[in-house]
Amino acid sequence: MIYPQILNIDEILDFGISQKKSLFLETKHPVPSRTAIEDLLVKKINSEKKRIAKAGIEVNIMSFSWFAIERIKELDKNIETTYLLNNYMPWFNARHSSAQSLGPEITRLRKDPGLAKRIKDAGRKLNVWTVDEPSDIRLCYDLGVDNLITDRPGFVREILRSI
Repeated sequence: MIYPQILNIDEILDFGISQKKSLFLETKHPVPSRTAIEDLLVKKINSEKKRIAKAGIEVNIMSFSWFAIERIKELDKNIETTYLLNNYMPWFNARHSSAQSLGPEITRLRKDPGLAKRIKDAGRKLNVWTVDEPSDIRLCYDLGVDNLITDRPGFVREILRSI
């Protein structure tokens, strides 16, 4: 089986900076190295702070792991983070996360559109995943979602232009 080349963090940051595209980087857990990936990401982002600022982009680290988000904030409270919420994540965890943004799954937002208001009323940004369908794009637009995480960026742009 042939796999495409996997980009490393240097290449991803170079792309985002050169193209002036904000980046949302997800860390996966649990892993044997615990929060080592967050330690490395924070170090790398901090080493590129000037280039990131000059490009005018945001680099946001997101995770389903409450501990990963808290580790990032322990290392650098200024790095943007998103605590991702699946359908089974208790609201209690989200309320007690130090992340600036909360990221519910689109199916959760579909079932409970009031969640958008609760997130916004809590002073958080709202980043929703994975938004690929026209009706979901419209729902996110109507609810004032800050960022859509999608597998179809070109398609989503077309839909948003038509709204």
